[in-house]
Amino acid sequence: MVLTEPVPCETVLVVAANPGELEYIHPALRSRLRGFGYEILTADSLERTPENEVALARFVAQEVRRDGRIPHFTAAGVRAVLEEAGRRAAEGRMTLRLRELGGLVRIAGDLAISEGARLTEAAHVQRARGLALSVEEQLEATTPTPRPNLRTIVLSPPLPAPGGTEAGGGG
Repeated sequence: MVLTEPVPCETVLVVAANPGELEYIHPALRSRLRGFGYEILTADSLERTPENEVALARFVAQEVRRDGRIPHFTAAGVRAVLEEAGRRAAEGRMTLRLRELGGLVRIAGDLAISEGARLTEAAHVQRARGLALSVEEQLEATTPTPRPNLRTIVLSPPLPAPGGTEAGGGG
């Protein structure tokens, strides 16, 4: 067993995790967070209002500026990103999974660059949707699913019955 002594420090520890990952956080760390800190569940979507649409449009512009090489988006391109944000959330809401939305913005911009376009259009965003899939979504799209409505027809000869005679042989 390792013995430790308290060390005075002025540190703020911030831990961010998705709800599905909470079970993987070490119990001792989780206990300290609960005992000496706060656990806060943040929203993963926001209501679709004109003000929030402007905020997400600003996010698109920030991602373009942060990247530094992808072209700016047309108004239609920004609307396509907003539509995708709505598609990824419940009815009347838009996603706040900004890392994923930022990936969509960068892929659309890369497509625009590859075509030599001066601006990123809605068509680039639409094409980027198919490329901006998570590994799980890519696996789901490429893995064949079993089809329970199909019948299996066995074309091999019948197996011998116990005792060495063929089933139904009578003799």
